Amino acid sequence: MNLKRYARIRQVIAMRQLDLTVCLENVHKPHNIFDVIRTVDSVRI
Repeated sequence: MNLKRYARIRQVIAMRQLDLTVCLENVHKPHNIFDVIRTVDSVRI
């Protein structure tokens, strides 16, 4: 793996917000859960 890329990945991981929890209730369609996961991952939660 490229060392620059690895350093960037580590930097992004270090910036994640660890004190926020996303809770879901009464989800009827599984793909909605994956949409939420994708969204919270994109905003570094």
